[in-house]
Amino acid sequence: MSSMQSLLMKKILQIISPDSYAYDNILDKKVSMDEYEESNAIVAKLKVGDIIFTTTPNLLHRMGRKFVSADYDHVSVVINETQGIHISPPVISRMSLNYLVLPSQKPLVLRLNWSEETISQFVTLLQSFIGESYDYLAILNLMKDRLRSKIAFPNKH
Repeated sequence: MSSMQSLLMKKILQIISPDSYAYDNILDKKVSMDEYEESNAIVAKLKVGDIIFTTTPNLLHRMGRKFVSADYDHVSVVINETQGIHISPPVISRMSLNYLVLPSQKPLVLRLNWSEETISQFVTLLQSFIGESYDYLAILNLMKDRLRSKIAFPNKH
């Protein structure tokens, strides 16, 4: 994706998804001390390789989750004690674990039952995607497929 396309996508996201981490400086997010402390407690239990599913608390993302029959709209993976890989537009990036597990995002953490070597290889592979463009086409195809499966077309006899 060109820098112009990325800028355009950021501007669109600012309008339709004001709570998204995709365009905001994460340090500008307003988080209460209680919520931050709750996220610290969760972060303390995380391990490298844990997969974090979260919800974005706004109408657009709620509609998107309903449309594709999903409970969560974002996925991240713990890459070290303080950071995760955040897979979201416009590019795949590193993000503070504290923000990835905020209680308002209803995080669900899955721990893989893999060897340390396999987890290390998994995390190394994911880190190679940092800075890569988010695959909008894959998301649109998923939505298209879900829409097709929800529409009952009459049988022609």
